[in-house]
Amino acid sequence: MQAEMANSVNYEYVKNILISYFMTNDVKVHENLLRVVFLALKFSTEEQNKVMEAWAVNNQSLVGKMIGGFF
Repeated sequence: MQAEMANSVNYEYVKNILISYFMTNDVKVHENLLRVVFLALKFSTEEQNKVMEAWAVNNQSLVGKMIGGFF
């Protein structure tokens, strides 16, 4: 029973984090929320590195597209 409650709380916590992530365009908030997800879901260091590398590449391409549109 206690494990079910812990999983339920963890589920709600992660759900709220993801909602926050999807509702903001703030890069710093995204980065911080990703780190929280890593902790909540117990990502390995290797998994964290893979996600952060992909996230950085995707973010650079978005910024590049935005800047490219101004010039």
